[in-house]
Amino acid sequence: MFIDPDFGWHLKVGELILSSGIPVTDPFSYTMPSYPFVDHEWFVDMIFAGVFPLIGQTGLAFLFALFAISSLIISFVTIPKKARVFALVPVFLTGMGLSLAVGVRPQVITWVFFTGLLVILRVPGVFERWRWILPILFFAWANLHGGFAVGIAALLLAFIVRSMQAKRILWKDSFLFIFCLATTFATPYHVHLWREIWMSMSDGHLRWTIQEWMPAFFFPKMTLWAFIVLSLFFVWKAHKKLLLFDVLLFAGLLIGALSSIRHIPLWFLIALPVTT
Repeated sequence: MFIDPDFGWHLKVGELILSSGIPVTDPFSYTMPSYPFVDHEWFVDMIFAGVFPLIGQTGLAFLFALFAISSLIISFVTIPKKARVFALVPVFLTGMGLSLAVGVRPQVITWVFFTGLLVILRVPGVFERWRWILPILFFAWANLHGGFAVGIAALLLAFIVRSMQAKRILWKDSFLFIFCLATTFATPYHVHLWREIWMSMSDGHLRWTIQEWMPAFFFPKMTLWAFIVLSLFFVWKAHKKLLLFDVLLFAGLLIGALSSIRHIPLWFLIALPVTT
């Protein structure tokens, strides 16, 4: 039943969108009412405002718990069937880790999109069949939560690795990446959405003033540190047998998780299949 501290303003922005359209300047500022306002979760906020009177706190809590569980299941699906017998401990630790971060918050929707992207990029045979659905995925993701930027980075990494292994530029991959990137500009904020993401990612002040942006050392949960030790041991032990993309994405998101608490769930979701 945990409600995110930001839920109140998400709900209010959604009400403003439904009543008067998408705000482009700060609707809550008395001293700086003309300050540019980029709500990268605008569509989720609108959904909050539409469904909250109908299903209330309990309904939203159930819905976002369902999103979290779905992301865990989808991540599990990316594990090869013959390896799933070893997944009990990683699944338990991942579930515990996600439970520490889950709430009625737009970021949980990113978990589902991220694991869906992992299915397309990691499960053998899926990419060739479903790769042209990626632009649709990124269009929807960009209008729901700013976490799509992590997905763009993962997609770029996957295509770079594919080109390295093929020892040539894969033009279809290049075109597809540009197409996916272009769809992320198809939001009410266009280029300003990326500007907002860059400002958030590069603002060192956030690291020490907002709890979820703080480094993981401010997250004294044994679940995280136990899984880090377990994962690093097995990844180091078997790194020559692992896919290069898996190792690089695992390492990149681990660095992201250590630098900011808000990225920890994404690392859990790639660490589950890689560790198993």
